[in-house]
Amino acid sequence: MSIGEVEGVAVGTTFETWSDLNAAGIHRQMRAGIQGSGVSGQGAESIVLSGRYEDDEDLGSTVLYTGHGGRDARTGEQVDHQDFTRLNKTLALNVDSGQPVRVVRRLDDGRYRYDGLFFVTAAYDTIGKSGFRICRFQLEAEEPMPSMGEPAPPGPAARKSTTSKVLVRDGGVAAHVKTLHEYRCQICGVALRTRNDVYAEAAHIRPLGRPHNGPDVAENVLCLCPNDHVLFDAGAVHVETNLDVRRFDGQHVGKLRLVSGHEVGEGYLAYHRRQFTDN
Repeated sequence: MSIGEVEGVAVGTTFETWSDLNAAGIHRQMRAGIQGSGVSGQGAESIVLSGRYEDDEDLGSTVLYTGHGGRDARTGEQVDHQDFTRLNKTLALNVDSGQPVRVVRRLDDGRYRYDGLFFVTAAYDTIGKSGFRICRFQLEAEEPMPSMGEPAPPGPAARKSTTSKVLVRDGGVAAHVKTLHEYRCQICGVALRTRNDVYAEAAHIRPLGRPHNGPDVAENVLCLCPNDHVLFDAGAVHVETNLDVRRFDGQHVGKLRLVSGHEVGEGYLAYHRRQFTDN
């Protein structure tokens, strides 16, 4: 795998063709927009934001990226559902591992531009514009991006240790918690079953990054389905001291599901409540 920056390729570098991306090592997948094998649970290396999927939303520093599959190669229309298997499963692994992906954008003139490292902060399924279920990924830029339409700044890319990024979110902690819960969501109780596997996400109660600086320990992690992960991170649901789960409007959702061997830290839940409620 080739994780993080590619030596000698600066942010803002443009490439004439997709094959040139491959030759430079920026995106080694010759056809699909997601590159990665999922080896050792690390996830994807790079993505190409090509504008081919109608549900993509490019906001500059934030990207809502549509997963692979379900597109008619001839018409470009979405004609079938997507699921969290194969390349989509690989990209979803980046949520837990914290491994960044290289992002390439297709420009209006048909060239491709390398726009730096992004973190995959969420992966969830939703209904797309054509009525089919799609896998959606939220990506956040490591460094602020210029407004869309402006060229990326020239110059050498900032170098940061990929090893330290991976260690910020320890995939072993996430995997341990999900295994204890048998990949069943602690809020809704659903275990998402794909054709070949079961999928869930590890949600940090007190976020790891600044300014929250939460620890990467099992007591600070919940096993959630993608939809409840998004709701929890946005403060649309919270967990009270008696483990009741409530929506932002006060509606009771249920009890937080617990299993032997996984103790959820009340101090972390209290921190989350303080961010979004007066409780």
